[in-house]
Amino acid sequence: MIGAAPGERGFLQGRTEPDPDELYLLPGLSRTQEVSKPTGWFEACNVAYPRALLERLGGFDEAFGFGGEDTDLAYRAIESGASPRFVDGARVWHAVIPRGLRGALRDATRWNDLAAVLARHPGLRRALHHRVFWLPSHERWLLALGGAALANVARRRRARALGLAAILPYLDLHLNWRQPGLRRTPLQLAVLAGWALADGAEIAARLPAAVRRGVFVL
Repeated sequence: MIGAAPGERGFLQGRTEPDPDELYLLPGLSRTQEVSKPTGWFEACNVAYPRALLERLGGFDEAFGFGGEDTDLAYRAIESGASPRFVDGARVWHAVIPRGLRGALRDATRWNDLAAVLARHPGLRRALHHRVFWLPSHERWLLALGGAALANVARRRRARALGLAAILPYLDLHLNWRQPGLRRTPLQLAVLAGWALADGAEIAARLPAAVRRGVFVL
C-alpha cells in the first residue's frame, strides 16, 4: 500500500480476506469481510487516505451511528476531486466473528444508515445489486418469499413449480450441496432458517429509514 502512494489527490483500497487461521469458524451464522475487487463501498478495513486529504475532509462523519461512515468518507473524497485506486497486492486478513441466531439478528438491525448515505451520495446506487439491494441475499430472499407464497396458493402444477423454482437461488446461496450428508442436512437447514430470519430482519430494519429519507433501498 505504501509503495502505491497516490499523493494528496487520491486514496487506495486493498484486498480483504477472512483470516486463514479462523476459516474453521465460517460455517453457520459467522460473519467476516471479503473484498476481492472494487465494490463501490470502500470498506475501511483496508483503505489508506493521505493525511492532507483526511484533514481537508474532516475525517469520518460521527453522525453515522453504526456503519456507513467509511462509504460516506470515500464519496466525499471522490466528490472533492480525489481518485480511488484498487491495489490488489495490498492484503489484510479480517477476523471471522462467530455468532448465534441472537447475534445475527442483533447485527441485522444495526445497519440502518445505508439510506442516509445513499440520500447524501446518489452515485452509491451503482454499487447496489440491481440498484436496489444492499446484499444479493436480500434480492434472493424476497424472490424466495414470493415463490413460497405462489407455491402455497397456486392451483396449477406449473404455477407451483414456478414458485418452488423461485426459492432455489436462496437455497443455493446458503446450502452446501456438495456435503449433504444425513447428519449435516438438519444442521444446514437450521442455519438456513437463521439466515432467512437475519435477512428478513435486515430488510425490515432498512424500510423506516428508506421511507424517511425518500430513497428506495433494501
